[in-house]
Amino acid sequence: MEKKQNKLNKEIAEKSFLKRMKSLMLEENRVFNKDVLNGDFFIYAHNYLKGKKKPEKTQIIIRVIEVFEEVCRRTFQVSAR
Repeated sequence: MEKKQNKLNKEIAEKSFLKRMKSLMLEENRVFNKDVLNGDFFIYAHNYLKGKKKPEKTQIIIRVIEVFEEVCRRTFQVSAR
């Protein structure tokens, strides 16, 4: 059972790695990456802001994004993360 689980985990990790490598190669060569369209803007925005050096300035922006997300999800009746 553990061997099967390890094999599955390895396959998932390999697919994730290949997808990331593809994304990096497309970005490096300035080619449009259609996989980006499937991403969630709110997750991207939160992760981007968390990586900033001055968190005190990003707290307001994070709150604005959270409110915007709430409004969008209510308006378009999309399930929350």
